[in-house]
Amino acid sequence: MSRSDPTYPDPRELRRRPRVCPASWHQRLRPVVTLWEYRKIDLTAARGDGQEIEWLNQAGAEGWELVRITDNNVAYLKREMASGSSKGAANHMTRGARPI
Repeated sequence: MSRSDPTYPDPRELRRRPRVCPASWHQRLRPVVTLWEYRKIDLTAARGDGQEIEWLNQAGAEGWELVRITDNNVAYLKREMASGSSKGAANHMTRGARPI
């Protein structure tokens, strides 16, 4: 970069700029904490004709991410909580799934 380059800052212009950081600089330095809500689906309650896949696909369409399926066929899912949501972690059940 040279001084003839139009993107090169003019030293006189740099001196005119205030040397304070913008008011939001501290917000950019804060670590981002992601809040999650959780859901579990009892896959043993499925009819056996692929219904468990339908439940998981429906949950995925709603924004849920599969975390794990346990040995006893319980699917654990999570999704990021909407910003501004003050509710705690939720235990959602898919239609047709029985509570655990």
